[in-house]
Amino acid sequence: MKRSLRNSYPKIIFPYEIAHIINSIPPIIEIPEYPKLPVKKEINKPKEINNDSNGCLINSLIGFIITGIGLLLLKADLDFGVVFVPVGGAVTMYYVFFNQMIEQNKLKKRKQYEIEYKKYEEDIRLIDIEYRNQLLVYNLKKQSYESDCEIAKNENLVRQSEAFINTYRYKQLLTFFKKSDKPSILKNEFSKSVTHSYFKKFLILTFGNKVHDNFFLKDTTYVDLLYIPDYIIHEPDLNLYIDIEIDEPYIGVDGTPLHFINSNDDKRDDFFTRKKWLVIRFAEIQIINNPSACCDLINEMIMNLKCSKLNDLSTLTKVEIVQNWSKEDAHKFAFKRYRDSYLPYELKNNIKFETLENDRNNLNPIYDITDELPF
Repeated sequence: MKRSLRNSYPKIIFPYEIAHIINSIPPIIEIPEYPKLPVKKEINKPKEINNDSNGCLINSLIGFIITGIGLLLLKADLDFGVVFVPVGGAVTMYYVFFNQMIEQNKLKKRKQYEIEYKKYEEDIRLIDIEYRNQLLVYNLKKQSYESDCEIAKNENLVRQSEAFINTYRYKQLLTFFKKSDKPSILKNEFSKSVTHSYFKKFLILTFGNKVHDNFFLKDTTYVDLLYIPDYIIHEPDLNLYIDIEIDEPYIGVDGTPLHFINSNDDKRDDFFTRKKWLVIRFAEIQIINNPSACCDLINEMIMNLKCSKLNDLSTLTKVEIVQNWSKEDAHKFAFKRYRDSYLPYELKNNIKFETLENDRNNLNPIYDITDELPF
């Protein structure tokens, strides 16, 4: 069922989220993927320390040889041998000292290597344990893969069943309506239409203590504005609030047009749906000619939501369709005293005293600069 086009009665207006919920489908469980064979981690082995010290020894030997040559030259009374002796000695001393430093550095590196190697061996041991555990899990998943796939397929079949889908949608509706704005009681009385008490009796016969009036919602977006439904039906199972409205074409006392096309009713209805309420509007002639069918339509709407459905009630209702009227039509109705043609005698006598203060106040709303909300 689509959102009412609001061009004929009865009108059923509901929050756009309802259609989304009613058409929602439970999420499907994904079929598990075939398990992947684990890969063993690899770590680099520490590089071993080079223990070769032959370079320093050879260089020291060269220095020793140079010194020896210098001594031989001096012994042979060759004066330039004096150059070889200190040079060879210096070379020998340098490489002997340098070799000690290298050995000390190698000792430190050796100790560091031993520490790193122990850590390497421990890491290898832990990696082996982890890999064996991963293999165990892999084998278990491989063994249960087919059964897991079967479980997922069966669960998806259940999720596609009508019962599961309805339950899924119903839970979403409960969550949605749980956030509906709760009305407040009205302390002062407003004048009501001559048909208010008449239709209320039928509503109470059908819905009992679920029927309420003299309640309101306040729009505080810009100024305090009271929206007062003709009746409220509260369905506690869903925490569903329904604003029931009787739309008269004009005010009895002076013929002021009411509820005509492009009047303030649409903006008022939008306010209630933003508060997560439903709005159902009947033309006055409908509740006079067939009040029981009007009650049945309301009840059918409630039962649809309880069953997580939103059927097109316009094809099921026994309420005769009435086209919405223009402002010019309402003037003509008032001139011809159209309401007198269908109102019962006891109501017809009271119409000349009908002032409908709340509806009259709603005729000339003040708009904000964005022309979005009425006041």
